[in-house]
Amino acid sequence: DKALKWNPRLDVQKELGWINLELKNYPTAISLLSDHLHRNPSDNEAYNLLLQCYYETIRYEAAIDLARILLDVDPTNKCFANNLYVCSAMLHIGQIVFPNPVSKADKTENHFLNYNYEVILESNLSHNFKIEPTLKSKLLFMDYRFNRYVPSTIYCTNGNTEAFKEAETQKAIIKIGRESFEVNDLKVPNGTAISRRHCVIGDIHGCCKTFKKLVLEKINIQKSDKIYCVGDYVDRGPDSKGVIDFILKMRKKGYNFHTLRGNHEEIMLNSVNNVDSFLHWIKNGGDKTLSSFKIDSIELFKPAYRNFIKRTKYYIETKNFIIVHAGLNFAIKNPLTDKYAMLWIRNFTADKEYLKGKLLIHGHTPKTREQIFSQEFKGAINLDGGCVYKEKNGFGSLFALNLFERKLIEVRNID
Repeated sequence: DKALKWNPRLDVQKELGWINLELKNYPTAISLLSDHLHRNPSDNEAYNLLLQCYYETIRYEAAIDLARILLDVDPTNKCFANNLYVCSAMLHIGQIVFPNPVSKADKTENHFLNYNYEVILESNLSHNFKIEPTLKSKLLFMDYRFNRYVPSTIYCTNGNTEAFKEAETQKAIIKIGRESFEVNDLKVPNGTAISRRHCVIGDIHGCCKTFKKLVLEKINIQKSDKIYCVGDYVDRGPDSKGVIDFILKMRKKGYNFHTLRGNHEEIMLNSVNNVDSFLHWIKNGGDKTLSSFKIDSIELFKPAYRNFIKRTKYYIETKNFIIVHAGLNFAIKNPLTDKYAMLWIRNFTADKEYLKGKLLIHGHTPKTREQIFSQEFKGAINLDGGCVYKEKNGFGSLFALNLFERKLIEVRNID
């Protein structure tokens, strides 16, 4: 708290994540650590804290996958080898699990791993599988600081100096606490803003109850989060007004909502003083929007709602992502100049050479749950789960994407 008062833009996600881990606020800890790792991808201590979050929340498979990736990079890392083992032991509880043969962190040189292996091999169990003491209470998850100890020499004597050499040992001394570990000292990079999570939400289409559940319960929004919506807030669903009211209300409370324009907002704006456009809008769900506002003419919209629609953006670009409603026209030199394509394009192929590693996130074209979950996080990813089409098989889900965890969050339509 004192550090943040001194510099509100301090990069303290790791420290805050560590604190929330100790307080057992695991979702908050995971988000903070993931954000930190996005900025500091070589911080092994932070990776291990994230592993511990997965371990404590019984997400053993996720922990195992991450530990294996880390061991591929550093096969001799004793900490990751041990923690891979304890997660594997918990995933296959009741079975004898052997240490990872891929790891070069030899069991005989890893005191934590050796202890945990002996627990698994017990002939007379000192633990139970359902009541206390449980297996998990017996296993030791290794803190990363124990990976950095160096061999020290202990000399024991009863006063006879001749006994020094005879009592010499090379067993490691472990120093408890974070003293002398300069690598953990707080660093203050200039211009680094705090942001806990960045989430992108797909097409909402007036499904206000579903939208609220996603934001308030599944994402569990905090004021340090950033929420991006790809557009299509209105039409077809029962409560377009409620969707816009909720965003305006959350902004007023200090929450960060970034709103992009969808083709339905564009149709809506074009309907003002244009009969043909108005009829086109009505045929595409505009009647449901008027009904939710309890009006019969678009001219009767209050200025707050008109301004909300007018201020929506065609795209948002960051260092690692481009967020847009429908997609981009990669057939032209600068796809970010084609506003029509941003709202209407379908069936495009992402140009990875143009994106240069950035992920293009969009909606607009409804996909089934199976199609949404089967996407790779490469090139482009579609978040339109056809939330408003809950009667159609495979559709009826509102999706969000946690950008730094690369994790999809789903809520089934409850409107």
